[in-house]
Amino acid sequence: MDFARLALSAVIGVGVWTYDVASDRFFCDEAVSELYGIDAAEGLAGISRSGFLANVHEDNRPALSATMAGELVHSGDLELEYRIYHPDGSIRWVLSRGHTYFDESG
Repeated sequence: MDFARLALSAVIGVGVWTYDVASDRFFCDEAVSELYGIDAAEGLAGISRSGFLANVHEDNRPALSATMAGELVHSGDLELEYRIYHPDGSIRWVLSRGHTYFDESG
């Protein structure tokens, strides 16, 4: 576990996710899995983009999709704020901050 993940695991409600474009899968830690209501083992192994985003509130999908599409062609910082429907019936707000990186092949 790298230092950032170790530090974040000490804070309630904060987690880490990574989206791998080549495999079209999200990988997330236990905190993000709990937030989204997905199985922690599935989050570590990788979940499809459609599965990861399935519970996003319909009013937030257009803006979220636009931001994510832009980050697939532009490197840099990103911030996403949206609601999700948790399987327990609650609606949760998510504030996601990150950075887009490209490898040498783009």
